Amino acid sequence: MQEDFRNLATDVLASGSGALSDLLFQRESAAHFPSPTKFCDAFATFVALEFARGELSFADGALLMNRLLGFGAQSISGVALEIFQAFDSGEYQRPE
Repeated sequence: MQEDFRNLATDVLASGSGALSDLLFQRESAAHFPSPTKFCDAFATFVALEFARGELSFADGALLMNRLLGFGAQSISGVALEIFQAFDSGEYQRPE
């Protein structure tokens, strides 16, 4: 599953489109999880762990979580919501 998530993250980051990201998330969710909520929790946990290991930049992690929210807005709760909020709290505008 980790490799599937790694491939999914790569595809989503390369997609450049929220709509395409939604299709990628939908495909993966339907293939491996009984509900979108379970998928969102598992993928958010993957993103957090990859970031903690230094395998994923903050910017990429935040983008993945923003795209996940766009896909699963009705399904984001619990662990996935906490991880989303953690990345969201870290986003800020640097003064120019």
